[in-house]
Amino acid sequence: FKFMITKEKFVNTYKYKNFGLKQYDYLEKKEILPIVASPILANIIGHLTGDGSLSGNFYNGAIRFYGTKEKLKGIEYDMLKLFNKKSTHFKEKVKNSFELRYNDALFHRLFFLLEVPKGDKPITEFGVPKWIMQGNKEIKRAYLQAICDDELSTPRKIPNKINSWDNLKLKFSKSENLLDCGTRFLTQIKNMFEEFNISSGNVGITGRYERKDGVITRGIYINLSVKIKNRINFYKEINFKRESKKRSLMYESVKYHVETFIN
Repeated sequence: FKFMITKEKFVNTYKYKNFGLKQYDYLEKKEILPIVASPILANIIGHLTGDGSLSGNFYNGAIRFYGTKEKLKGIEYDMLKLFNKKSTHFKEKVKNSFELRYNDALFHRLFFLLEVPKGDKPITEFGVPKWIMQGNKEIKRAYLQAICDDELSTPRKIPNKINSWDNLKLKFSKSENLLDCGTRFLTQIKNMFEEFNISSGNVGITGRYERKDGVITRGIYINLSVKIKNRINFYKEINFKRESKKRSLMYESVKYHVETFIN
């Protein structure tokens, strides 16, 4: 996957091909192209699929990530390391929730070509990028970790019940007319988990919400099994990068078992 974005594919996104060729040459000179598949890139793509977004268009586009300061500092570091790209701004939106933004139409175009969903994700058809589905386990692990950091419910022990846990729910919103698309996406995620011996239930659909623009959305989800072996496998193989989730009750409950299992 060394040439995941070919010159032809890149140039064809431009109305004026000569300008597209000049932009491609510019990115080559900056050593941004060719783009090589890597766990760092897969992790960035996972965050854009989760809490991030590609907004605007090819000529006035922006890349946005949302979340904790801790998480965004990690993404900012990876963007700098991988692309030598500095952020446009990094600011607190509401208490303890931050926005990391890159106002850059070229990178907007590149990430779109890497199969990042563009625009309003509940009304956009997308799946796991092919290069990730066909990638090695390190690439898949990095993508799943980002998705789980952003979208998997924080592990929580049920009060007053011995060794009982809430389901680990991975949930997205999807418009009613794209439920099949959303189901295919979560089935891809489910199949990727199975490669790490992490089991989950079938894709479920819940709730019904009418947005201000009149679009009807539903929640689509999978539940990861909370059986101890499954939690151990999740801990060993995927885990969370976010320290707040690592410090959750699930982390404490399996730490002893994992260390015993590994040693």
